[in-house]
Amino acid sequence: QAHVTNCAALCLDTAENAGTDMDLSGESLKANAFKTTCSDWMQEAAQSLVQLVGGNGYRADHIAGRSLVDSRPFQIFEGSNDILYQQVTESVMKSMRRVKETHLGRYLASEPLTARAAHTLGDVLAFELDWKMPQRKLVELGRAISRVVSMEMTIELGERGFAADLIANALDDSRGEIRTIIEGFRTRRLVTLLDDVVAPDWLARTRPAL
Repeated sequence: QAHVTNCAALCLDTAENAGTDMDLSGESLKANAFKTTCSDWMQEAAQSLVQLVGGNGYRADHIAGRSLVDSRPFQIFEGSNDILYQQVTESVMKSMRRVKETHLGRYLASEPLTARAAHTLGDVLAFELDWKMPQRKLVELGRAISRVVSMEMTIELGERGFAADLIANALDDSRGEIRTIIEGFRTRRLVTLLDDVVAPDWLARTRPAL
């Protein structure tokens, strides 16, 4: 329900600002955030439905399995979501360098595309960015920033008179999702590949039967 409300907000903005007569060449950050967020939510909903209906979801004529298969390409075409999340972060970092800002929360709170949403997140975004973070960290942060963008659109939808209870639930859900992503981004140790390692034989470690 929260995701449907958020998607309605993205549709409202798209309907008003993405006409064929408009120059959207400078809107890549918004476009990437919209595409990745919506397509991830589509796939999550399909995965949830398949689990709810069990084996029936794998029938060719069942909506659950069809949804799972049909939603997956949206995470891949026009740029896979991981690459687009990376581009979201790189775009934000480029703008932050331009204005000589290193604090993510302050920067997002100053940008029209994220300002109101960033203010509602409190200290979740209160940290300095490492300009040399590895790719997988760029992807994680881009996922969080994209959710902040969607929150901004949802706040706008609420100010247009959309159902206040649905807006409140959607914003609470988004805050929880962003907090989870950021906690993982900031605390998860970066694991690196070990070169020239042969996996040990686990079978040799089994204990003999008594």
